[in-house]
Amino acid sequence: MVFKSSSPYPTPRVEEINRNYALILLNNYSGDISEETAIHQYLFQYLMNSNEYKEFADVLLHISEVEMKHFRLLGVTIRLLGVMPVFGKFENNNNYKPWCSDNVSYLLDIKSIILQNIKYENEAIKKYKESYSKINDVYVRELINRIIEDELIHVEIFHKCKIKGCRKEYILNFI
Repeated sequence: MVFKSSSPYPTPRVEEINRNYALILLNNYSGDISEETAIHQYLFQYLMNSNEYKEFADVLLHISEVEMKHFRLLGVTIRLLGVMPVFGKFENNNNYKPWCSDNVSYLLDIKSIILQNIKYENEAIKKYKESYSKINDVYVRELINRIIEDELIHVEIFHKCKIKGCRKEYILNFI
């Protein structure tokens, strides 16, 4: 099963230090809808579904591993842009808001989880595209595009689960 694009990840690098670009990426890194939230969300879902829906739980675990890769690449890039990759974001008024576990959805119904994950992944893609439009660094844009490739695969995986159902015996057969 494929959980990420076959394209190689770009090596984190930047054209020059740019605090504004770093603060934009920080929102993708550890804002409300972010790699950090996705990691915690999918790990929670994995833990809650690992007995009854083991195959689906394994899918969630693999997707969280891909999100961890994004998290690391973004963190390195934020640091290269000249900002400490803290776990939170800076809001419009430049006030720091730390990341909080309230960002994680604690849904338990499997169908609701899948629908919520589709929505979350689509919102993350939208945020990455917004970040891309605000950042004029060729290397950072390359990283953003590569991350979007993976997020699109995650949307596809969750759609297949939604369409084919979530019964244990079907999940792996249709992903």
